[in-house]
Amino acid sequence: MSPFGPFYCVFRWDLSNVPEHERNLASVQVRLARVDELETIAEVWHRGLSQESGAPWAEYLKHWSPQGAAAWFRDSMLRLGARFFAAEKDGKIVGMNGIIFEKKSGLARFFTGVVVSPEAQRQGIGSKLLYMSLMEARKEGLRNAEVETLEGITASEHLYPKFGGRSKIIAS
Repeated sequence: MSPFGPFYCVFRWDLSNVPEHERNLASVQVRLARVDELETIAEVWHRGLSQESGAPWAEYLKHWSPQGAAAWFRDSMLRLGARFFAAEKDGKIVGMNGIIFEKKSGLARFFTGVVVSPEAQRQGIGSKLLYMSLMEARKEGLRNAEVETLEGITASEHLYPKFGGRSKIIAS
């Protein structure tokens, strides 16, 4: 991360060229979340962002409570057709990704980013979640996927490039 603070960046994937996922992680199920799970999904999202090393999301999260995020997620489902993937381990949701499928542009927007709860990180859950999200976008007939995020966070440094995501700095 820059000494001047975090920079925004966009990671973009060509869905025709996504590397195979190397770990099965049979103990983790990735599936579409139900509407009645949005509060839990929002809690995972909020906790995951709030616990990121160096607190790069602190200013952003001043505007979002888990309840506010759940309302945003619900509204995104209704107005934009958003879908949420949930990663579940031992019966508990431990990761999530919110996606808007833009059929006209051929783009899947990961508008929440891949987020894993702090206690479940570094177990391959984010990798499985991202891979399944990319495969779902390809199955929907889309050509590309992208996420706008911060440079220097764990996902930007390790997860998104792992599956061929290419980054571009867009603003500070």
